[in-house]
Amino acid sequence: MPSLRDLPAVDRVLREAPQLVERWGRERVAAAVRAELARRREGGPEAAREPAAPDALLRQIAAAVAAALEDGAQPGLRPVFNLT
Repeated sequence: MPSLRDLPAVDRVLREAPQLVERWGRERVAAAVRAELARRREGGPEAAREPAAPDALLRQIAAAVAAALEDGAQPGLRPVFNLT
């Protein structure tokens, strides 16, 4: 498992994934990157399987952020009141 020093800075992840910034906006992507880095700092379920190489870790974080943004964009059920 990489140490906390191995985790990249938010800005570095943003520079690695300009297509995410273009599609979702810098603020939204930065928030997702911060959430992913926090999950990894806390030792989330996949923390033990993280690669040790910095480039591989950076790509893995960018992929996890992309997946989180896609999942958040899926339409969900919305509560409504049937007042008819």
